This record gives sequence, C-alpha cells and structure tokens, in this order.
Amino acid sequence: MPATRIYVSNLYDIEGFPIPTEQLVGPFNQIVSGAAASINATVCGGRIKVVDAHSALAGSQQGQLLISRPGAAQFEPHPTNAGHAAIAQAFVDAK
Repeated sequence: MPATRIYVSNLYDIEGFPIPTEQLVGPFNQIVSGAAASINATVCGGRIKVVDAHSALAGSQQGQLLISRPGAAQFEPHPTNAGHAAIAQAFVDAK
C-alpha cells in the first residue's frame, strides 16, 4: 500500500550496564539508518521512518530504565513507564 509507513526503532545505550553497550549500539544504529535510507531511495519512497529511541533516552536515563533505580538488578535494561513514554514520544516525532 503506497500510504503505509513502516516505523523502525534504533537502540538506546544503557548507562550503568555491566557490559559497555556503546560499541554495539552505535554501529547497529548506523546500519538501521543506512538500510532505511537505502530502501527508501530504491523501493519505498520515504515510507520507512527511523524512530530515534537513542536520543529519546540519551543522557536522561535516571528513572527511565529499571537499571537506574536504587536496588535494581544490574541486568535490568528495560524501560520504566517514563522510559516507555519517552520512546512513545519518539514514535510520534518520527512522522
């Protein structure tokens, strides 16, 4: 369908995670962005939108990820309600 849009989210870094995430997240996000741009240019005519979850959670993860909460397990990178709200806003902004 010509009017259909596909939304693809990039990944966010996880501050405080026992394994550094920046070395994987950055290249992954570049691949997502490049693939979307290539497919948009050759097949979809701009219908694939990359949602910038990375920027939505960058530098302000206090309270947005479970890992940032006092007493949280070190392997809890999942968003809290506040984190989900920030990601949802990134989807809205990806028009």
